Amino acid sequence: MGRVLFFSNFVSSSKKRPIMIPCQHTKHVYDIIGPGRWRIDPSSTYSKKKRLGIKEILLLLIACGKVWIRSISRYDVLITSGCWTVLLLGGYSYVMKGKRKLVAASFNVPKRRHRLWRVLTRLLIRKIDIIYVHSKYDIGLINSLYGFPQSKIRFYPLVRPKPQQGKSLDEYRFSDSREYIISFGGSGRDYKTFFEAISGTDLSALVVASKRNLKGLAIPDNVKVLYNIPLEECDKLVDECKFAVFALDGSEPSCGQTCIVTSLMLGKPVICTDWVGTRDYITEGKNGLLVQIRNPVELKEKMLKLANDSDLYKTLSTGAIQWATEYTDPFKVQSHIDMTVTQVLNE
Repeated sequence: MGRVLFFSNFVSSSKKRPIMIPCQHTKHVYDIIGPGRWRIDPSSTYSKKKRLGIKEILLLLIACGKVWIRSISRYDVLITSGCWTVLLLGGYSYVMKGKRKLVAASFNVPKRRHRLWRVLTRLLIRKIDIIYVHSKYDIGLINSLYGFPQSKIRFYPLVRPKPQQGKSLDEYRFSDSREYIISFGGSGRDYKTFFEAISGTDLSALVVASKRNLKGLAIPDNVKVLYNIPLEECDKLVDECKFAVFALDGSEPSCGQTCIVTSLMLGKPVICTDWVGTRDYITEGKNGLLVQIRNPVELKEKMLKLANDSDLYKTLSTGAIQWATEYTDPFKVQSHIDMTVTQVLNE
C-alpha cells in the first residue's frame, strides 16, 4: 500500500475531494492538500485573461515549494494537475525527488512552445513519471515538442464534478423565457463564425464568454451575451438550454473539453468544430454534430436541422447521456487512478 498526496492550487478544503481521487475501497491511502494562504484567487488575472501575472507566479512558486517539501519524506506518489503546477514541481524535483513518483492528472500543452520556453519545458517535464492528457492528439504533440516518452502519456477524457441543475437567475435568462441554445467558454473560440451562423435565423442563443472573446464583434439581435458568470449559474443555463454549440478557431490543439463534457453530462447534444481536441468526445450522428472550421454556412444548416428534427435531437441526446455514463462515472475514474498508482509504484 502506498501513500499518495494530491495537490491542486484550486483546492480550498481537504474535505472536498476532487472527483478523480479515490475515497474508499482503494489499494492506497490518499491525502489532499491545497495551497492554503498561497492560493491563487480564481477571480484574478489568471482566470480572466488566461495567463499568470507576477503575483500569481509568486503564489504558485510558494505553494509548489510547500507541497514539494511536505511530499518528499511522507509520500510515495504526488499527484497534481495544471500545466504550470506540474512543471514547477518537476523543477523542484531536480533538487530532490528520491523514489517518490510524480503524476500529472491533467496536463495541457503550454501555449509558449518556441526557443527558450521549449527548452525549459523539456527540462522540467523530465521529472514527471506519468502524464494524463484530455486529447489523444496531445500524446504525439508532447512527444515531438519535448521528447517525453509516449509510453508515459495516457489519455483519459476530462472529468468534472456533476454540474449544477435547476433554474438559473432571471437576470441571466431571456426575459420572455424563450427556448435558446448556448455557446460558452473562452479558449480557442470562434464567436465570429457562430454569430454569422445564427444571425438572421429564428434561433436564440446565450453566449457566456470573456470580453476579450467578443472584442470587435457585432452581436446579433437574437443573441444575449453574459460575461464571467459563476460556474454554477453557467451549469444551470446549460441544463435549461436546447443544445450547445462550440465554434473553434484552430489556435489551440486541445480546447473546449470542459464545456463539451458539461453539456454531455446534462444530456445536451453538441454541435462543434471538427478539431483535434473534440474528436475524442463527439461522434457525428451519435452524441453531436461536427462542422468544418470557419464554415458559418454549414454551422447554420446543422443548427437549424437539430432545432427542427425531433428524432435527430432524441438520438443525440440519448447518445450524450450514454457517453457521460461511460466516461464520467466517478467510480471508474477513481479506479483508474488507483490502478495507475499501483503501476508507477511497481516500476
